[in-house]
Amino acid sequence: EKLAPTASVTFTPSQGVAPPNSSTAVDITFSPHSEETYNYTLLCKVRKAVTPITCNVKGEGYTTHDSLRATTTDGVVTSIQPGVPNPFSLGNIQVNGKITRKLILSNQGRYNMDYKWAMPVHPFIQLSQMLGTVLPDSDSAIELTYAPTKESQLQDHKITCKITNGNTYTLNLNAASSVPNVSLSWKEYDFGPCFVYVSGSDIPSVVLTMVNRDKQSVAIDSLFDNKEHLEVDVSSFVLPPGEKRDIRVQFLPREVSQYNETLTFSLNDLTTVSVDIKGEGTLPKVEVLSKRSEE
Repeated sequence: EKLAPTASVTFTPSQGVAPPNSSTAVDITFSPHSEETYNYTLLCKVRKAVTPITCNVKGEGYTTHDSLRATTTDGVVTSIQPGVPNPFSLGNIQVNGKITRKLILSNQGRYNMDYKWAMPVHPFIQLSQMLGTVLPDSDSAIELTYAPTKESQLQDHKITCKITNGNTYTLNLNAASSVPNVSLSWKEYDFGPCFVYVSGSDIPSVVLTMVNRDKQSVAIDSLFDNKEHLEVDVSSFVLPPGEKRDIRVQFLPREVSQYNETLTFSLNDLTTVSVDIKGEGTLPKVEVLSKRSEE
């Protein structure tokens, strides 16, 4: 029987001979071209038979209605186009920071939608779910995370999402990580021999200058707890771009001894910088000169 142009039904074999007292299998392939219900009566003409053999074939055509959206660096939800590369920026963050973007898969169809992600292994990139199923008329949110632990440059890192019997989505990820560009006037300072401190005596000191050469403000916190023999005159401050801050360090040795300390400063609570301080406590030498030696 002639079929409608919106579907294709094929028979294998389409004709043949069945020996006496035997059966012959015929494969029927149904290939719908549109989303609708099909109902056909197929006729098989048998030579010398008065009437043909009939077979009723029913089927339903459907397609996957999928879409993918993503949140950008400014929080806007954008559509990802299937079948083509989509450049996707994760932004520029500080080392030990973390950026998370939502990838939203939508199923507007009438049946479950299966998906699977594929991406090269990367120590700083992670997806919260690599495969799953989205129910009809539902969304599934997958988190894409970039969490660098050192300075790095991510360029066109390709990840793909394949929908079973549906589209393939490709994202080319771009991102960068860096540490705040804060310079120090010195990394190590030696006070050398200094007299053991007594009340009212002069206190040896040195100035450590911090300069913010970055484009953003940097929150700086001193992680050093002042001690009897070493004091820093700052705890926390914010350093605007292009600005500098002088930090005075005082050495007050309390005994005859060698001193070694490390001053550590936190930058934006994510990375640290350090300087080393050393010095020595000494006692003044007093010599008594005889009167004769004075003459």
